[in-house]
Amino acid sequence: MLVSKSLTYLLLGLYFFCYTIPQSIFNSINVFDRVSTQILFLAVLNLSSFLLIVRTNTVGQILSVFKKNYHALSYLVFIVFSFISIVVADNLIEGLVTITKYLVFFSTFIIIVFLSKVGHTNFFKVFSILTIFAVFIESTFINYLFYDSVILKENLLQRSNDFKGFTANINISSFSLCLKTPILFYLLFNTRSTKIKGVVLFMIFSSILTILLLGGRASLIALSFILVSVIIISILKSNKSKIINLSLSFLIIALSLSTYKFFNQNNTSSNVIDRFSIVFNPSEDDSVKERLNFYSTAIQSIQKYPLLGIGVGNWKIVSINYSKDIIEDYKVPYFVHNDFLQMLAEIGLFGGLAYMYFIFSPFIVSFKKMIKSCKKQFSRYFLVFLIFGVYIIDSLLNFPMARPVNAIYLLFTIAFYYSINQKNIKNEE
Repeated sequence: MLVSKSLTYLLLGLYFFCYTIPQSIFNSINVFDRVSTQILFLAVLNLSSFLLIVRTNTVGQILSVFKKNYHALSYLVFIVFSFISIVVADNLIEGLVTITKYLVFFSTFIIIVFLSKVGHTNFFKVFSILTIFAVFIESTFINYLFYDSVILKENLLQRSNDFKGFTANINISSFSLCLKTPILFYLLFNTRSTKIKGVVLFMIFSSILTILLLGGRASLIALSFILVSVIIISILKSNKSKIINLSLSFLIIALSLSTYKFFNQNNTSSNVIDRFSIVFNPSEDDSVKERLNFYSTAIQSIQKYPLLGIGVGNWKIVSINYSKDIIEDYKVPYFVHNDFLQMLAEIGLFGGLAYMYFIFSPFIVSFKKMIKSCKKQFSRYFLVFLIFGVYIIDSLLNFPMARPVNAIYLLFTIAFYYSINQKNIKNEE
């Protein structure tokens, strides 16, 4: 007998919203970084889910995710090389702590994919509903904080971690919404329900407004990627339905920009324009220079230790030696701000390339499938392409792998990718 429908939905919901776990729990667990409590929650949830699942399923059925699935195997290869790299780690404890986090994410991946395959589960429907609800609570909460500060208290519009919402900082919140925005556009272009269109349009407005107010450069680039891609795919094969939906998209974007201007009316300049201008003139920004230094030192480390790297989780330690001449006060390069370079530096070329395959393969495959199915107004492969595109932009400039809010959403997207791939294979057969 399979896991019950209600239990399946409950478990998926708990995984999806794990990022809402705060830094302090009942005043008994207090941590500096909320990721620690979220990882602990995921570990307990994984154990509970496994015990519930094995009551009616074998371990072999749970691990069936790897059967003839080279993409899933690449994740396993990544984990194996992460373990091996501990041998060369200068700090063994830090290596064990990091590999424990990776194992928690890995077991989460297996369980989410298994739950997505349960026969009675309409996974895409669950995925869509959870996404809409998440966008609602994230964007409206942050927008209210801006409204309270700028409109009610008459402060100037500025970037501050006071508006971080449910995450550790405003950049993570921006990308959390960017990752979820593609599914809103998918629903807009594919649903016939006027009520659903209305809800989705409001969510698109709210999420775009939040991203503009938070003003993260990388998230603005990711948002531009989404909007340009939607416009291109709509133009490729236009029809009456596409024209209407594209017009609604333009209207809601214009409304978001107008609302942003309303919030920004007391400022002498636009934060969005100022920060976007730095994208085209990076030499004027210290944070960009800092990132470029992180990238160059990571490349040096990769060249020096190509096979096993410096040891999983040890970049925060080794980077001090590489960046000692530019470190200010007690500021340590904790991350490379590029997940791909960090993986290559920490666990070597084989493990790093396995991780890159895990991320880039669905992106490339979805792009190819999307081109073949462009006769459809907005295919599900196009949806996967957009979400992975946003995640890749985030990975090139930040460290989403270390944050459950974005890493778990990616795992849900991969489970969705597997489901449409499996349906496509059956159709071909």
